[in-house]
Amino acid sequence: MGGKTPSVKVLDQLQERFNEIPRESLYSIYSQRIRYKYGSAGRKLTDNDYCDKLYETYKKRTFESLKNNKRRLAIIPKLAEERGLFPWMTFRAILTRFLIERAGNRTSVTKKQIQQVIKNPHLIKDVQLQLEAIHCSTQDQLQGLITDSLRHIVGKDYEQILEKELKQKDIAYIDEEAQRRMGQDVTPDFRLTVPIAVNNKPVCWIDSKALFGDSKSHKSYLDTQLLSYWNRFGPGLVIYWAGYEENIERLAPEVQVANFLPNFEHPMP
Repeated sequence: MGGKTPSVKVLDQLQERFNEIPRESLYSIYSQRIRYKYGSAGRKLTDNDYCDKLYETYKKRTFESLKNNKRRLAIIPKLAEERGLFPWMTFRAILTRFLIERAGNRTSVTKKQIQQVIKNPHLIKDVQLQLEAIHCSTQDQLQGLITDSLRHIVGKDYEQILEKELKQKDIAYIDEEAQRRMGQDVTPDFRLTVPIAVNNKPVCWIDSKALFGDSKSHKSYLDTQLLSYWNRFGPGLVIYWAGYEENIERLAPEVQVANFLPNFEHPMP
């Protein structure tokens, strides 16, 4: 399974070898491993000198391509592959340099402006970069507008599945949107009005994750989200719908881990 093997073929090979594991779990695990692999390479893009040189290479190749071809061709996907980067992260870096060049200096371009253009490529005042946005988004299976949108939709689907189960089992809750209207600055997917007991431990909130929970991702979620919920509302439960790594609950006993809504006592004794 080399680095250039198409993801679908890799997943087929993994499914054949680990046929007892659901395909969605294998995809989540595979995606995370690739993301970790490219994470260190992505740190290059925090270096201004590296990004400046990357942008100059992009401009040079674009000029040569336009001179030698009758139609515009995408440059960034190949450029990213050569440097061990995702197409979309490379596109972001090059687009940022383009906006800085047009503005005349770095301080004139804000993160908000960059993010707005990235989310709306039609706003880019450059035909080549509009083309690059389409190609990078469609060729990048782990990042980009299309992948991020699909990931968001899948996440919402699982939240709806969990919400339906909570209603069926008469578990009273406040959803994330209602929590925001109440002015809460930290918002689990579902804060329980009356705590339930899972494994004889209280659960005051439940968070849904439509992915596989390995120790690295779980540690990240603990640091950025889950322990904040615990500090504010008490012990809770995180559901990794694609399964989870054995013993990751030891990282924080205050947060229980499951891959479905487990058996519970309600109300909590």
